Amino acid sequence: PDSAAPSRRSSPPDSPAPSIGEVYGVSTTGGMAATSLRDYQLFMSIGFRATEMLGVRYYLRPASSDEPGYVYADKLWKVYETGKPYFPRAWMVGGVFVEPERLRAFRRLAAAEFDPATMAVSADPLDSPPSTTEAIPAAISWDKFDINRIEMTVRAPSPGLLVVAEMYYPGWHALVDGREARIHKVDNVFRGVVLPAGESRVVFVYRPMSVYAGGVITLLCFAGVIGWFLICRPRALSEPPAVAGGSAPE
Repeated sequence: PDSAAPSRRSSPPDSPAPSIGEVYGVSTTGGMAATSLRDYQLFMSIGFRATEMLGVRYYLRPASSDEPGYVYADKLWKVYETGKPYFPRAWMVGGVFVEPERLRAFRRLAAAEFDPATMAVSADPLDSPPSTTEAIPAAISWDKFDINRIEMTVRAPSPGLLVVAEMYYPGWHALVDGREARIHKVDNVFRGVVLPAGESRVVFVYRPMSVYAGGVITLLCFAGVIGWFLICRPRALSEPPAVAGGSAPE
């Protein structure tokens, strides 16, 4: 597959800066957050196959490391190439296994006979199963790669499943040629979209319902405050003040 999206970097588990990717603006396989996806943790336990599918091309070491062969260094870090095969950030496959039970899906991913370049594991059936069980040599060009929006153009010789090595998570929506498309949970952690043969414009956008719900609640609260000022406050100001110990003077 042809892909121009950036490759990922990995850092050692004991790295003093686990969220280094956010500092330097690069994609990494780790980070520090209040929450962590359990499926991702299980996926990483597969080992080299996981880093291969995540597209890890480089790894980091502290600048004090005496390991030779680094390709970049600064005062804090040294960067090395893994020297191992790595996947692009998206590719197309024809062979799809349906396995809703995630532990069985992980076992299939870890099996020696599983080839992620030609097959994938989907948590649910595809609406339009691919016509082949082989790898699909799709040409993929990336038009936008942002934290909340991804745009790409895919040219495929046959229908198949587009596997995007980005985390499957609620709130993401897919558009194929401007029409809403279903996102399948693929390989337990990735996003998958069924594409026809030919050229397709694919857009992923993050629009969680919580944002819209929060916006509606905020507008309702704002409208309530405005209503109080317009209706209740003038009435309160027009009433005569109460006199302690008796009625108001005539």
